[in-house]
Amino acid sequence: MSRDKAHRYATRVEWTGNLGRGTADYRAYSRDHVITAPGRPELAGSSDPAFRGDATRWGHPLRASLVREQQDLARSVGGRVILLHVMPATEFMQWGGVQAAIEAEAAENAQALLAGIADEVVAWTGSRPGVIIAKGEAVAAVMDTVAADPTRSQPLTLEPVDFNGVLLGETTLDEVLQSWGQPLARGGDAATARLKYQIDPFAGVEVSFVGGKATAVVVDLGDQFSPADVAKELNIKLEDSVAVEDAAGNELGLVFPERGVSMRYEDGAAEPKVAYGAQRMSLPP
Repeated sequence: MSRDKAHRYATRVEWTGNLGRGTADYRAYSRDHVITAPGRPELAGSSDPAFRGDATRWGHPLRASLVREQQDLARSVGGRVILLHVMPATEFMQWGGVQAAIEAEAAENAQALLAGIADEVVAWTGSRPGVIIAKGEAVAAVMDTVAADPTRSQPLTLEPVDFNGVLLGETTLDEVLQSWGQPLARGGDAATARLKYQIDPFAGVEVSFVGGKATAVVVDLGDQFSPADVAKELNIKLEDSVAVEDAAGNELGLVFPERGVSMRYEDGAAEPKVAYGAQRMSLPP
């Protein structure tokens, strides 16, 4: 007869950020802390950089070596490596002075993080990668950075993926309505519009329009698929992708700059699984 067994794991989090004034005010203390467990090495932790945390305390030791590999590859073909850090848009606003302090601190931490990686790359290869800090949505920032790179021998040309007859920059709102029928929901205004559909086998599809032309398609796959399976379905190559990471080095998804396609990984999956896919492009004024 089996018996239930209780498994207990002891961990300890110690705040080490008292700079002498305790928590007297928002700037008076560090967000640093140390995580320990019996028989295991210490983990240096901190808050999210948006809340004055230190992103370097969550750095990946392999990250600099990966950048070095990319630097060597770029040099062999006359290209270069750019370290891009995207600070997400603030989801809620603090009081004026506090908000400014949070954003300034986040920018300083991002600069310090990228500078440290760049220094290691210089020591290894003798050349320094570019460093760019942007704010906003990660996918858009990656594509804007690639498109604006002055070292590109050719301008970035987007080769749209045909999704059920919709080509970004070409297909109009009226054409989608005629082909797909009336949407489940509709939003936007005279200048922009969003149409939501349910198209088998997907859980949901949203098409955005600017000036009457399609500029984005976001697909809720309704299940989780490997990046390779999604890429095969869209007839794109995984080797043409760029990984998008958070400040801790965790991969959030993939971007295909030449195709305007992005894949977002499902949170908490044991291995990369795609639950959402999107294609976006900017129309010239």
